Amino acid sequence: SWERMRLMRKQVFGLGALQTLLAGALIAGAALTLGLKLDGAVAAGAALAMSSTALVIPVMAERGRLHAAPGRAVFAILLFQDLMVAPVLIGLSLLGGQGANPIGAIASAILGVAGILLVGRLALRPLFRSAARARSQDLFMAASLLVIIGAGLAARLLGLSMALGAFIAGLLLAATEFRHEIEVLIGPFRDLLLGLFFVSVG
Repeated sequence: SWERMRLMRKQVFGLGALQTLLAGALIAGAALTLGLKLDGAVAAGAALAMSSTALVIPVMAERGRLHAAPGRAVFAILLFQDLMVAPVLIGLSLLGGQGANPIGAIASAILGVAGILLVGRLALRPLFRSAARARSQDLFMAASLLVIIGAGLAARLLGLSMALGAFIAGLLLAATEFRHEIEVLIGPFRDLLLGLFFVSVG
């Protein structure tokens, strides 16, 4: 209902924002007291304040707590954190850059993300339609990996993080009509890829 949607919006942008910002500020403050510089402390706070929706939601669903009031609150926090992934990745990329002009760095990041999105929009559907006509699951899997790795490398060449490129690739793949086929294909490898992601980021 409309009332439930309004309540969820309040929880996402109220409780979710409060929890994420408070956790990030506390972690950044602790990092500063340990001797990190300001940019390093902000990066640590932003990264460690995030939780993994892919890990938390299945655990809560398994325990039957997802539809209870605490479960809805946790879901709202996780949803806000998911919405903050792209801004945080862009911010971390800018913090890690060597440029002295923050406005130029922000403009470059925006143009880089827009370029990856534009190329993805133009190239993804023809690529996956060709893979679908071949009726080959291996070709479909190869095309998915090509898009993800290509977007990561493109983001890296543009001075952004590879994680941001992979995130944008995931959004582009989810927006195609082949998203269900891709989800089925990567299902058996999901936990392995998730573990590889955390290890590589660590």
